[in-house]
Amino acid sequence: MAKVFAPWILRHPKYLFVFKKLVKSFKNSLELRNNAKEEGYLVPPFMILSITKRCNLHCAGCYAAEVGTLDIESSSQLKIDEWR
Repeated sequence: MAKVFAPWILRHPKYLFVFKKLVKSFKNSLELRNNAKEEGYLVPPFMILSITKRCNLHCAGCYAAEVGTLDIESSSQLKIDEWR
């Protein structure tokens, strides 16, 4: 994770607080996966980072339709220059 995010966070220091939360969440998830593994359950390590809440697809198994994030107004989305 550090190899990917460290260079990015150095270029975008205003997101350091969010980065700290992301690292904390990652560590908590690792502990939960390890506890589950001790009980005989294998939980795959993956993280979903959605760069947008807008989606007009209806993929089988996708949660977007269930949580109401399809076709959200574009005014609530980040602009390209804000994302960079």
